[in-house]
Amino acid sequence: MPGRVNDTYSPEIVDWLDDHGFTLLNEKGVPTHQEARSRSGLSTLDLTWVNGRAVELDAVRDWKVEPQRSHGSDHYAITWRFDWGEEEVLNPSGVKFNFKDVDQLKWRDAFEEEIGQREQALSPLLDTEHIMLPGELDEVTRVFTEALISATERTVPVKKPSN
Repeated sequence: MPGRVNDTYSPEIVDWLDDHGFTLLNEKGVPTHQEARSRSGLSTLDLTWVNGRAVELDAVRDWKVEPQRSHGSDHYAITWRFDWGEEEVLNPSGVKFNFKDVDQLKWRDAFEEEIGQREQALSPLLDTEHIMLPGELDEVTRVFTEALISATERTVPVKKPSN
């Protein structure tokens, strides 16, 4: 059949992934695809592999196939979340701002200026060859957040409590 992947490559691909520390998340026998022409034509075409570091951190959680989310596609949705114990910071500045009437262009200009002032510290984000260590990523995140807060403080009024 035209367009089908030649199964002779499958063992080589699986061996390469295994040799490089990848783990398959798919559960045996759980289909990810239903042929459009046949309600009984179920198969597992879509695979989810995670690298060794993600396995080591136990970072991939709640992996599941969700046919009800396929929205008419013959491929089922596969969902998961990344979590290795980090908590979301809901308001890093601790100050509430009133964005209702903010001048978006003024904020954008202020943000670009703040990013420009931190260009050296943010440069690892643009280096596609460099894999950041967690400490480096934390520092870049801190600097980026600092730029966001600074631009916001310069251009957005503080939200005042109402009666």
